[in-house]
This record gives sequence, C-alpha cells and structure tokens, in this order.
Amino acid sequence: MNVMTDREKLRECFYLHLEIAQLRQQINDLKEMATSIRSTTDYSSPAVKHSAPLNGPFENTIIKCISYEKKLNKRIDMLLKKQIDAEKIIDRIDNDLARIIFRYRYINGFEFKDIADRIHYSSSHVYYLHEKYLQLL
Repeated sequence: MNVMTDREKLRECFYLHLEIAQLRQQINDLKEMATSIRSTTDYSSPAVKHSAPLNGPFENTIIKCISYEKKLNKRIDMLLKKQIDAEKIIDRIDNDLARIIFRYRYINGFEFKDIADRIHYSSSHVYYLHEKYLQLL
C-alpha cells in the first residue's frame, strides 16, 4: 500500500489549478459546440409518425457532449478534493506567513519569485521559509 506523505500531496497539487481551468474551458467549449449544432430537419412539412425514435447526427453529438461534460465534471470534483486536502495540510502550519507562501505555491501555483513579489520578501527568504516549514510537515 502506497501512502502519500503530506509533502507529496502538496507537490502533486502544484498544477491542479491549471488543470481545473483547462477542464472548465473544455466544458465551456462543449457547451458552445452543443448550442451551435443546428437540426437539418425540415419542419415545414407535416410530421410523419415513425415506429422507432429518430436520433439524427446532431442529437447524437449533443448526447456525446453531455456525457463527456459529466466525465470532465467528475474529474474536476476529484481535483477539487485534492485541493481541499492540500488546504487541510496548509492549515496545520503554525506560521501565518508560511501558510500564505504555501497557499500561493500549492493552491495558486505561483513560482517563488512571484510569491516574493506579492509578499514583499526576497525570493531566497520565501524559498527558505518554504523549505523550513516543508521539513516540519
């Protein structure tokens, strides 16, 4: 049984925000495609009753889009659960500044230089604090 350490869980979360954003964009693209599909059925002539349901190509495409959207949403839910787990790990850190650094790093995916710019510390000090508190996990 392979149990991940808190450090491994945090490192795994570094790019989650990017993947979640990408999946949300895919869902938006699917919705846009599904709403742009037009029926080629001619509704100007009287309807004829059929014994079997008619599923045109546009209907099949919409059904596939809905199914794929559900799959993407399940993936997003799983990734969000990982982010929540990372938040729980970060919340256990007893230093305010270190928690801020860890959130920027693992929840927002910032590089150390970007974190340093935001909190007005040197990159080396941000890295030092990160490593110090990472060792304590």
